[in-house]
Amino acid sequence: YELRRFEPGADATDHILNAGVRRRFTEWLYFDGKVGVDFIDPYFGQDQSKPRFEARLTDEINRTTTIDVAFNKAYSLNSYVEDIFDRWQVSSSLNKEWTERFGSALSVFYGSGKYVTSTTKNDFFGVNISLDYDLTQDWLLTLRYNFTDVGSTDGMQEYRKNLVSLGLTRNF
Repeated sequence: YELRRFEPGADATDHILNAGVRRRFTEWLYFDGKVGVDFIDPYFGQDQSKPRFEARLTDEINRTTTIDVAFNKAYSLNSYVEDIFDRWQVSSSLNKEWTERFGSALSVFYGSGKYVTSTTKNDFFGVNISLDYDLTQDWLLTLRYNFTDVGSTDGMQEYRKNLVSLGLTRNF
């Protein structure tokens, strides 16, 4: 369930229903597939039902390293514009546990989409890098860097974002 509320402005909700399957080709190589539907009560207009799907191929190279490639297609609510975004995205990630307590992840994505009620089209690209260190059994230290570049036919929606974050998480 997702709710977007603009103040002042309209509200929209999205109820997502998915079903998935995993098919193992070997002990280490498998495919995940999901199909579903978005039940969208948009900002303006009639309720809509839109299809969504995801396909992911994952290779567990060894006990400490995984790599995957994915494609997904969905409709989503946008946090900046009172419109529905019809998008597709290709992504890939590499995860590595260097030691029992230290791990890293690298992911890249590229995609494109258009808004349902306007002529605006966006292309987006990004890279995410993270380092995780288990300080103790209950405490996790995380350092992340995210880069996103969005190009748009509406110049007001173009941006580049660099985000560095440091986090401390306690599990209990």
